[in-house]
Amino acid sequence: MLQSSNPLSRPLLIGEVLDTGFRLFRASLLRSLPLSAALVIAAQWPTFYDTLHGSLSEPLLHKGAVWWLVYLIAAGFGAWMAGAILMRQSMRAADTLRLRELLLTTLVRVPGAIGVTLVVSALLIAPVLIALTGLLPPIVMILLAVVSLWLCGRLALAVPIYWCERTSAATALRSSFALVRGRFWRLLAIAVVAFAVVLVFFFMLALLSAVVAPLVGLTDIAVIGALQAVVAVLVGAVAAPLATALSIIVLQDFRRRQADGASVRR
Repeated sequence: MLQSSNPLSRPLLIGEVLDTGFRLFRASLLRSLPLSAALVIAAQWPTFYDTLHGSLSEPLLHKGAVWWLVYLIAAGFGAWMAGAILMRQSMRAADTLRLRELLLTTLVRVPGAIGVTLVVSALLIAPVLIALTGLLPPIVMILLAVVSLWLCGRLALAVPIYWCERTSAATALRSSFALVRGRFWRLLAIAVVAFAVVLVFFFMLALLSAVVAPLVGLTDIAVIGALQAVVAVLVGAVAAPLATALSIIVLQDFRRRQADGASVRR
């Protein structure tokens, strides 16, 4: 889908990374929507379970075995859909597989993707879980959170590396750790800007649904809540391909910079 003559033949400025990512996003959105919608819906399975069993307010540490099973199944399915989106976006248009072939191709790599995702996610969740226990003093918790976020940033490209470069899970983690070295703040700046764009888009749609609902005669709180839930799913289905497209462009840009750095050292 990205041709060899594109700007990725040289290192990009942050604005160019975002522009190239948005162009890839626009070119692949319609073909990615079925996968991203399935991903977003799967992410809601644990919430559906809690709603049915009246356990929404139950602390995470008190969730039962069935809830964790539902969570793991949802995580696995989500990893599968995310991998399919990444592979579809990273392929040239002429090499794009049909949906059935794409899902079969990515299915065998789901276990490794789950492993990579769990490692990265654990770095975000671990400080929160430890804080909930209240066993450590605040200063230790702050230091732990800083270290965890730094490690999470260094491993942030492990998932796109795993899918786009067809590596093993361990190789993807090592490659990401090495690739982000010296580029952490650049990665953070791109992530913050992209998140801000998605946040503004979500806010505008949520505001629009809240304003439009009364105008068309929807006054029931439950109906309005359901409408906003649908809007949230739509936003998530659009945001997921944007996130994967940007991760692909960042990965390619960092690889270009890594290659340039290696050639300079020679």
